[in-house]
Amino acid sequence: VALRDLVLADPARFWGNWSRNLVALLGSGAEDTSEFGRSIALRLLHVPANMLALAGLGLWLWQGERRARLLLLATALYALGVTVGFALPRFFLPIAPVLAIAAVASLIPIARRLALRWPRMSHAQWLLLGGLILIWLMARGPQIGARYVLERQSATDDSAHRSHVVISRVSHP
Repeated sequence: VALRDLVLADPARFWGNWSRNLVALLGSGAEDTSEFGRSIALRLLHVPANMLALAGLGLWLWQGERRARLLLLATALYALGVTVGFALPRFFLPIAPVLAIAAVASLIPIARRLALRWPRMSHAQWLLLGGLILIWLMARGPQIGARYVLERQSATDDSAHRSHVVISRVSHP
């Protein structure tokens, strides 16, 4: 079935579905606190990396080089193409590396300014320190996710119990 046939069959339904999928990708802010109102794109990275990614994307748009703007355009076209059909997180996983690069891109000017302000450390050292702080801030993310999933499994499920014991040992050495 061609996309043209879908659009022409019921244009209002097609555009309504597409706009809801875009809202699912980008988020709707405070107007909708349901699972579908939260941003899939922001959930691809852990806090604060996702906020740094948004800052990095803004920097690329505002003052980025041609390559960065082309990457931003390709990412936007991919997102627009995928949201035509489905708004499932797995379809947006290819965007995650771009968001991670954008997060690092937002750290670079911060590290440059810190190196100028406090020259005891070089630009690279400030960038490394920023990366280490991010890792420290995000270190518990996988553990929190695993615990969230395991707590919702049946207590009688033997594999869930074994997994919970493993997670407990990892989180409480």
